[in-house]
Amino acid sequence: SYFPCLIDAARSPNMYDEPEIPLKELLSALQKERDNLHGSYADIAQMFKEICEHPEKSWVHPVFVAGLSDLSAPNGLGKARNAGWRFLVQHGSKRNYAVELEPNPKGDGYAFAELDKGPFIDGMCDVLENTEIAEKIHSGKFKLTVLRLNAMRIYALWLRSDKPAKDIIIVIPPGPAYLKTWPDVYNIKGFESALKTAAKRMVKMN
Repeated sequence: SYFPCLIDAARSPNMYDEPEIPLKELLSALQKERDNLHGSYADIAQMFKEICEHPEKSWVHPVFVAGLSDLSAPNGLGKARNAGWRFLVQHGSKRNYAVELEPNPKGDGYAFAELDKGPFIDGMCDVLENTEIAEKIHSGKFKLTVLRLNAMRIYALWLRSDKPAKDIIIVIPPGPAYLKTWPDVYNIKGFESALKTAAKRMVKMN
């Protein structure tokens, strides 16, 4: 089974500019990867097939990233960039997976990047099963985005509205001690404030 979802517009390449989901290109890249898989990966091939046949059920969303220098400066999330797109899927005993695709270096479409699973993916799916959160996304008032801050080992859901001041950020556990995780939530100002001291310290260490 899949998670219920609506395919809608999602923002990119920065937080204030938002094109439509490049669904045709994403599915084409996923189909290409499926066709090239070795026979021993039949289970993964089936997973990709299910996504291609029912993308509307797979919570397609962009992945945004930001670096330490961005987060240690004012308006840190304003510098976040779109690093790719993901689908969520439940497969094989309802295990949660995220299938990620990234832009080709030449800018001509997308390519399969990774298949992810584990506590962050499970935690994200748990949040999306929350009725209030799901309704915010389905209403079209908020767009689902993942915010991945690798240098700080932070993984969060970023629900973005037309007005950034209303955006909601949900840190998926496990998170660092200086951040509150779900079911607590942040606005952008609060999240940036909570990150800044740690980001500045890590910049100095590097």
